[in-house]
Amino acid sequence: MGDSTEEQASDSAENYSGNQSPPPTLPTPPDGANGSGAESSLSTKTYDFSFTGNGYEFFKIWIVNLALTILTLGIYSAWAKVRTNRYFYSHFQLDGEGFEYHAKPLEILKGRLIAVGLLVGYYFLGSLSLAAGALAGIALLLLYPVIAVLSLRFHRRVSSYRNLHFRFHGRYRDAYKTFVLWPLLGVLSFGILYPLVLIKLDRFIIGNTAYGTERFEFSGKYGHYAKLFLIGIVAYLVYLVATLVLVPTGADVAYLRARFSALLVFPFYAVMLYLYARFMNLRFSLITLREHGFDSRFTARGIAWVVLTNLALIVVTLGLFLPFAKVRWTRYRANCLSLVTQGTLDDFMAAEQDKASALSQEVGEAFDFDLGIGV
Repeated sequence: MGDSTEEQASDSAENYSGNQSPPPTLPTPPDGANGSGAESSLSTKTYDFSFTGNGYEFFKIWIVNLALTILTLGIYSAWAKVRTNRYFYSHFQLDGEGFEYHAKPLEILKGRLIAVGLLVGYYFLGSLSLAAGALAGIALLLLYPVIAVLSLRFHRRVSSYRNLHFRFHGRYRDAYKTFVLWPLLGVLSFGILYPLVLIKLDRFIIGNTAYGTERFEFSGKYGHYAKLFLIGIVAYLVYLVATLVLVPTGADVAYLRARFSALLVFPFYAVMLYLYARFMNLRFSLITLREHGFDSRFTARGIAWVVLTNLALIVVTLGLFLPFAKVRWTRYRANCLSLVTQGTLDDFMAAEQDKASALSQEVGEAFDFDLGIGV
């Protein structure tokens, strides 16, 4: 069941070509940056990402992880995360070579124990009084930027490709602006500034991520996300007005409105899938690593096929298809991404490894840990 469905999903993902973003425009190095005109003659090369994982292989890992996590009352979840990430990292490949995940289970367990302690303290204070719970909630909110930076720093440090590690250079001051100030302004502006909130978030996370010594750059502006955000708002308003206005009044209005809403939900979600595909393609087109960029080919039809069939099979198998679904979704994402380079990938890697070898390890790495947040 898993292999045949996975192959169909993979083939479908590779064949979908609608809504594709154009190849990214790569910046041109300034004249004389390399001492000669040789750099300008470098050809553009495209390297496709791929995922070679198998649903049956991961199912064996998943079922053992699940059993041991239950038997140990959740303690084994740290080891389960390491096994899962190492499998997916190693099978997520670029130019035939997989990524590597170097985290140790005890590092993750330490972070999760701290997170559990914070939550227990929050609920304990909340049980004492409403005021104490409110103060604890505010304290957790103010701690979130610090937690986010520690988590991002940890995840980048334990990830590598071709023995070259990723790094995160974000500062706590900028994190407070990104995770507290800008979201607050987004709320106070009644959502008008929400696209800018997303831009600031991507700029903080992507712009402070480095591969070796080279930082990624994110060139997104308010207008890039605002267009998609506006289309989404208009689609939602059309859906809302249609369900409230076009249904006739009468005794059976609730029944008619429910049926009409159910009919309209399909075109509404189709628009949302289209916007998500456009958003992913746009987002990757705005990311560069020195003179290199990314090409993204997500489509609404491809996403819908993978997501809907995954949901159906998860329901039919009472959850046993979950590991197969994760493999299928990861394979689809990999099939939709390419790295577009000026010159060869080997040339870039050689230069970066030479520069990275001269750097010493940061002392602060000893204080990084995983707190289990999805940033």
